[in-house]
Amino acid sequence: MSERIRYASHAYGITQAWIGFLMVLTIAQSALQPLKVGLSDTAFITVFTTTTASVFGFWLLVGQYLFRKR
Repeated sequence: MSERIRYASHAYGITQAWIGFLMVLTIAQSALQPLKVGLSDTAFITVFTTTTASVFGFWLLVGQYLFRKR
């Protein structure tokens, strides 16, 4: 059980890093938009959605490992 708690703690840290990346990316994109620098709208949406899908997929895998059905 202690290994599962450790695994969940690490998974939570990775997820926090991902969410932090999304926040920094969004702020940087907003700040650089007036300067005509940064990602195109299509690239920004692609990075944002695929990263979010990865976070949800990661949490799904962690949840299935930690709370196995018998």
